[in-house]
Amino acid sequence: MHSKNLEDTELWKAYKTKINSEDRRSLWVKEIYGAAANYLLDVRKTFPNYTLHDETHILNVLEAMGGLLGDQISLLTVGEMELLLLAASLHDLGMVYTEEEKKRYYQDEEACIKFLRTYRPELLGCSVEEWKAEDQQWYLRTLHPFRLWDVLENEQWSELFKNAPLKIVPKACILAVCQAHGEKPEELHNNKKLKYLAADDVDPLFCALLLRLG
Repeated sequence: MHSKNLEDTELWKAYKTKINSEDRRSLWVKEIYGAAANYLLDVRKTFPNYTLHDETHILNVLEAMGGLLGDQISLLTVGEMELLLLAASLHDLGMVYTEEEKKRYYQDEEACIKFLRTYRPELLGCSVEEWKAEDQQWYLRTLHPFRLWDVLENEQWSELFKNAPLKIVPKACILAVCQAHGEKPEELHNNKKLKYLAADDVDPLFCALLLRLG
């Protein structure tokens, strides 16, 4: 059985045992989840043939996290639970591109060459216009974990984070964990942000690894 809403996930259930469901922190986390589920509906505009990355994907990631944690889920701190809930909700927002954003990334010569050298060396010397549509989409997909900061700077997300409760894990920590799902395992262990951004009782490296596994 797959969870059909946030309240059905084991992570949210465990979170509710440690914090009141009407607490401002939990209400804000739930608001972020809802906004992300709605925002991700636009992934198909850039990736029409790609697997769904809407609310179902968020729930699948949360379910995978809960399954990996098993009985250990009760040992998580409130902050770690919140960070996992937020990371699952936000980590793929970079998959949504406006036409202006796509144009800007296609004009980034350095990023294009880096992509081609890694994945499509036979296309080196070709302009983006000469790439196949699937290669253009592949390129944009490789960028998505690392452009979340830009996405969260837009008006909608900026306003939501401006109203974040004080005790919520810092935005920089959320970004570092979300970005980690696009990094190699060895990069995670050498990521100074994940090592030094711990907030109170939160272990960002643990959360980043669980997000990757999820």
